[in-house]
Amino acid sequence: MPNRSRAELVAEIERLKGVLALRDRSIVKSKKDLAEARRRIADLEGKLAQTCEGQIAKPGHVQGMPSMAAALAHELNQPLSSIAMLSKTCARNLRMTDGVDVDLIEAIEQVATEAERAVEMVRGLRQLSVGASPKRTTFDIGDLIHATVGQLRDFIRAGQTRISIDVEPGLTKLRADRTQIGQILTNLIRNAVEAMAETPKEQRFLEIKARQTGADIEVAVRDQGGGLSPDIMEHLFEAYQTTKPQGMGLGLALCRSILQAHAGRLWVKPNNGPGTTFLFALPITS
Repeated sequence: MPNRSRAELVAEIERLKGVLALRDRSIVKSKKDLAEARRRIADLEGKLAQTCEGQIAKPGHVQGMPSMAAALAHELNQPLSSIAMLSKTCARNLRMTDGVDVDLIEAIEQVATEAERAVEMVRGLRQLSVGASPKRTTFDIGDLIHATVGQLRDFIRAGQTRISIDVEPGLTKLRADRTQIGQILTNLIRNAVEAMAETPKEQRFLEIKARQTGADIEVAVRDQGGGLSPDIMEHLFEAYQTTKPQGMGLGLALCRSILQAHAGRLWVKPNNGPGTTFLFALPITS
């Protein structure tokens, strides 16, 4: 290697310092982008949960609902796929860079995983919009409950909610569309946390139970919120019925539709104490 002048060496050192500074700033920016990506995924999943198939429609809007659902699925698919791809690329590049916070890399990889899960939810929405049969796989409902709670841990923590999961040992595995059943769990858990927004913090307790009842697997999601009046309960699963100021009233109707496609059912009952319990049952099929 030819000898380099002092000025050249100083210039090279300054250049490398600049590269390191840019990398450090990019890591800080990545943390900000990570938070923004999580927010975008949550917003997109919220929109997805508020969209349903053509069978769930107001009078006069029946013909337009399938095309609206398909159009929304198309619009959601592109940004979610981009989030997944860019997050994977970012994580891969950071793993090849020395001195990067491992927690940051794992968090970015989690964003990619969440985006891919949301893409699968979009796929399920498309299936519902055209009346296609569920894409069935065999899975353990306890594993799905734990995975869903893990995906919602930031939301549950923000709601300052304690949670208990009780899965009956040795449950028969289900054969159903895992993504769609996960979507039902996500909707019910989010609703339960939101229902306890006005509950004193020390009383915010969410309980999820799974057990076998005859030929069904039954899942219960119990909150300690303010409860629901009989009038609201009577129309709760109808489209466009909502207790939320910003709600569209389609989330529970979509859940019911998914369960009907699986020959399952969804219902609600008041607790003996405060709050409400939502339950759904799925048949055990080989």
